[in-house]
Parts: sequence; structure tokens; C-alpha cells
Amino acid sequence: MPTSLNQVKGIGPATADQLAAAGIATAEELAATSVEQLAALPGFGPSRAGQVLASARQLVGNPPAAADKPKAAKPKKTKPSKKKAAKKKDKKAKPKKGKEKKADEKKTKDKKKKVKKDKKKAKKKKK
Repeated sequence: MPTSLNQVKGIGPATADQLAAAGIATAEELAATSVEQLAALPGFGPSRAGQVLASARQLVGNPPAAADKPKAAKPKKTKPSKKKAAKKKDKKAKPKKGKEKKADEKKTKDKKKKVKKDKKKAKKKKK
């Protein structure tokens, strides 16, 4: 007696309909499919295809083939780009926030006032 696709872990009604449209109507037929064939269907990537196939094969008592195990993608090691390095430098020289910013603004205003006073004094001395 054929096993329903809905009994396979990871297969719901919508996915079962999608598999049936692709010609896979039972868990036994699914278990006989390869990862590549299943991953070619919409909604299945290599990882999900491997997981679903493993569940189907376990359900029907068909051990997974060694070649059908999904391969994990290895992360690439690359050097940081020049843009990323520049961003890191910019982050180190962050603008000040809150109290520090206000204190710097006050110092700047005080310096400007002092410069104005000095200019006025210089004009008075010239006269």
C-alpha cells in the first residue's frame, strides 16, 4: 500500500500537490528521487530537498544514498574591501553625541566671541 506524501516530515498539502503535479504521488516515489531532481522543483533548494528525502526514505525504510546527501556551502574567506576598511576608519572618528557635542559647541561659540572681542579691542587701539 503506497504511503501518502503528507506523512513525510516537511511536506504539507500544498507541497504534496506541487509534487503530484511533478509526477511524484507517493512517499515511495519521493524516496526514489535524487536531491538534484527534487531541488530543481520550485520551493526546493538542495538543503530542503535533502531533508525531505531523508524523511521520506526513513518513512518507507529506504536508506539515503551517500551521493544524495546535501553538501553544506562553505563560507568564502576574503579580505575586506577598501570601502569596508574606510568605513571602519570613519566609525572610529565618530561625531560626538549628547553632552560632549554640546560642550564642543559651547567651546566653539566662546572662541568666536573672544575673537570678536579681540578684534574690537584692536580697532579701538588703532583709533
